[in-house]
Amino acid sequence: MIYKSYELTKVNENYNVIDKSTESGKFFYIDNFYKNPELLSSWVLEHPRVYWKMRGGLETRNGIDYYDCRLSIETPEFFDTDNLNKKVLDIIGNIFDETYETNYHNLAFNLFKNIGKKNTKFQHMPHTDNIVSGQKTALIYLDKVQNGGTMTYRGKQKLELGNEEENLFVDVENNYEFDTLLESKFNRLVIFDSDKLHGAYINDYSKYVNDWRVTQVFFLTPVVKNKVQKTII
Repeated sequence: MIYKSYELTKVNENYNVIDKSTESGKFFYIDNFYKNPELLSSWVLEHPRVYWKMRGGLETRNGIDYYDCRLSIETPEFFDTDNLNKKVLDIIGNIFDETYETNYHNLAFNLFKNIGKKNTKFQHMPHTDNIVSGQKTALIYLDKVQNGGTMTYRGKQKLELGNEEENLFVDVENNYEFDTLLESKFNRLVIFDSDKLHGAYINDYSKYVNDWRVTQVFFLTPVVKNKVQKTII
């Protein structure tokens, strides 16, 4: 594949924020986020994929029932990553009327592929991304399968997160209360609070036997105003 690197992450200047908020949380969509999403998606899938959520020596279902991979690409200076991050920060800052920052200067992607068909009551382990108060999560869907999306759940975590390193799939129907499905659509950006319980949700696992589910990930934290530097004597 031949491409101009700065074209990979070029963002559409004109965008429309769609408010999908409910009584249980604030959710926002921006469709047609990238100018060249096919180029970026193809470029991502050219890279080797590495299993993740695995501890050395632990027996895991990753590579047996599914492929669950993380791709983090340290981009050269001629990539437009800083401008991409600024654009995302500006968008989220305008939505929430606050200033945000990120220390994510790599391009980060989650990739999932199914091995064999699964019962849809078993889905990805619900989790939160929250590190600091007020943090936001932004996902960009980059596969054209467009099946399912990101499910949010009511309440708190009910299962041991450590189980995710052994088996990504959990019985969500019998352990969690469904809230809002943030629907997958190619080149759609979704934004939500990082402390909202959520997980990848697939309606038909057979759709991801031959194709990869690809999402780009951003984590954005509010800038703390009037920071006080404490000196320890």
